[in-house]
Amino acid sequence: MERSSPGGLLVETVTETVRKARLRNFSVRSDSKAIHASGTIPHRRPRLTVVWLLIIGMAFPGGAAGQDETAPPPGDPLAANDPAAQAALLIEKELLTEPEDNLFRTKLPRYSRALRQGDMQARALIEEGIAWRLKRMSMAKHRQQLPERRRDLLTIDLGTSAKDPVFRQFLLERVVASAKELLDNNYHVRINVAILVSQLSEEEANPLTGEGEKAYAPIADVLLPLLGDASQPIPVRIWAAKGLGRVLRTGELEDRRRHEIATGLIKELTDNPRSHYWYQWRQVEALGGVGLVSFGPDRAFAVDALAKIMVDRDRHPRVRAEAAKQLGRVPLDGNVNLNLLVYGIADLARDLVRQQNARPGEPYWQGCFAAIYFAFQPVDKQEVPRRGGLRLKVENQADLQKFKETIEAVYKLILPVVKAGTGGKMLLPLDPNLGAAIDDWLNENKPSNLSISPGLTPLIINPDVAARPAAD
Repeated sequence: MERSSPGGLLVETVTETVRKARLRNFSVRSDSKAIHASGTIPHRRPRLTVVWLLIIGMAFPGGAAGQDETAPPPGDPLAANDPAAQAALLIEKELLTEPEDNLFRTKLPRYSRALRQGDMQARALIEEGIAWRLKRMSMAKHRQQLPERRRDLLTIDLGTSAKDPVFRQFLLERVVASAKELLDNNYHVRINVAILVSQLSEEEANPLTGEGEKAYAPIADVLLPLLGDASQPIPVRIWAAKGLGRVLRTGELEDRRRHEIATGLIKELTDNPRSHYWYQWRQVEALGGVGLVSFGPDRAFAVDALAKIMVDRDRHPRVRAEAAKQLGRVPLDGNVNLNLLVYGIADLARDLVRQQNARPGEPYWQGCFAAIYFAFQPVDKQEVPRRGGLRLKVENQADLQKFKETIEAVYKLILPVVKAGTGGKMLLPLDPNLGAAIDDWLNENKPSNLSISPGLTPLIINPDVAARPAAD
């Protein structure tokens, strides 16, 4: 850390401010365990809606506080205004009768033993047991215990099964096949199934280091179609986006499949720019894990999509800020116009000050300003070797070092804004003069080339900059 310079001291202060904001968020989540029932609490006192709104606005993806346990249940504003969620609440479609349930319970000891032993001779019994676990979730009598039913499969069955990779693949295939049958069921069933599928792993993370997780890549075949399915409740589609992000970041995928998933996310973001901001936020977060600069002739596709979302003033500020953050996580090369990207981030920081000043009481502002900071810096030590944040990328990648001066200049400009924006007085308007230094820099450094990469359409940052044509 740069302790000897005023800038270094400000970096330390901002880092500590952001850390405390994340801890505040974590304490809100820890004190709200009743909410973590993952869509199974149909009745809730009004005060819990406020807590949910805090969680929506303050979650920081990528850290402990950001591992949200659920999307909003039906009693909250998101689902209450979602026709698909309201329609799904009315569905009752039990796939298991009481006698069938009781009959398999007599086989449960043999089923559990076969899982522990990895006994492929008991294949039929294991398939029946996995189908039983999932079909039980459709029974009305289990409606209030759906998270427990979901965890029965994840922790009891998969968690205690034999570690043989071939056997594990067999189990995961059967879970996915049975889970797909429940995605037209009751709302509560759907959301728990979406959570279950999104969390399936070939290898679990090391509980001490958090490293080593390997998402089960075929879950993308189930989750990707959910994005464009208007009959699915938005919270279900949020979990689909989160699962796709896991697959992109930790799954074993061919580049072709990575590109397909990324273009599916981009299409949904492009086709539905007015969908709920939390849904867009999770799609943008997922897109940041693509791991590709280009694919064939599709050059800088993820960078270009994220940049266009970041500068789109009609989108929600939390979505735009997340796009800036993810620009610090996607791969870049020397053909990417990083000076233009950083100019867009500076313009966004200035605009966030203006918007917060106009609507200071909104619960998402801390998350917005923290995301701007993380565009430049790693979220945690695990991101350091992956070069999370633009500063690390430029420092460690030869073809990006030509952009270092611009990145450092903008980074220093946004630090005071981030410190103020992640502070504890977010019900009050920020000082509008916070953006003055950024304003001056933007006016002095207007780009002449508005394309993210050669041949791509110009980036429309704001009316003033948009008037400048892209260079040939």
